[in-house]
Amino acid sequence: MLLSSDDFGDCGSLEPHTAIDTLLAATASGQLAVELVAICSQILKSLSIFHNMDWHQVYGVLWIEWVDGVAYRRGSGVVYKEVWETHDLENVDLILG
Repeated sequence: MLLSSDDFGDCGSLEPHTAIDTLLAATASGQLAVELVAICSQILKSLSIFHNMDWHQVYGVLWIEWVDGVAYRRGSGVVYKEVWETHDLENVDLILG
């Protein structure tokens, strides 16, 4: 579960791409700040325990870390659209290493 630094609570999900980042995320006790960039918008469906179909508008995101002007992917996931759009957003050009 991905938690917002604001009062939104659950705002999506994020999967680390390496064992080290998985361990780091697991031991951070919800206090790990990450930089995310949106790469696409999606509509996801989920099935609740009552078999109701829920649709969620989300952004596909990359967790990145900058090293000498190059962005390195550390993970990927989704953030709910209504939460993403409440933040101060800026366009960014990046080179993935």
